Amino acid sequence: MLRATAESAAEDPRAFVINLWGELYSQQRLTKGLAQRLLGVDTVEEATSLSVPFDVGSLLGEGQSSKVYVATRRGGRTRVALKVMSLEMLCQSAEMLSMVRAEVQALHELPPHPHVTSLLGVLCTPTEISLELELLDGGDMLGPIERSGRAFTEQQARSLLGQLSYGYSLHHIR
Repeated sequence: MLRATAESAAEDPRAFVINLWGELYSQQRLTKGLAQRLLGVDTVEEATSLSVPFDVGSLLGEGQSSKVYVATRRGGRTRVALKVMSLEMLCQSAEMLSMVRAEVQALHELPPHPHVTSLLGVLCTPTEISLELELLDGGDMLGPIERSGRAFTEQQARSLLGQLSYGYSLHHIR
């Protein structure tokens, strides 16, 4: 079985991810330890299925690598966004795994911001990894672009980023 260490990750991050991808592909099953090494975070919860810790609600959206649902942690009242990534998707390529790893590490290290969702937790089941994210209202950054029907000009993009920097909501963007 392939093993990767923190030292090898520092020396050659690509080789590190390729080794982890090979281990994941050969096992075809996620475990807490493997998920921690795949994502580069040590705070991973393990469950037999998503429905054990969460009441999963409606689908919010779907992308190339995941599906995002509204969910509530059992025994709680706070709604969260649950980004679910299947083992099948994670096994597609080392590059896909590298992108997921980079996303999780960035979310894990970011300080709180009113317009960037916070990573609340990571859950792994035998067949998927789920990111428990703060549920933000106001849409996404693609919404204003889609509503305009064309790409933003440089000035519009500058204005958008300025509004985000100063704490305005996406509701104010026209």
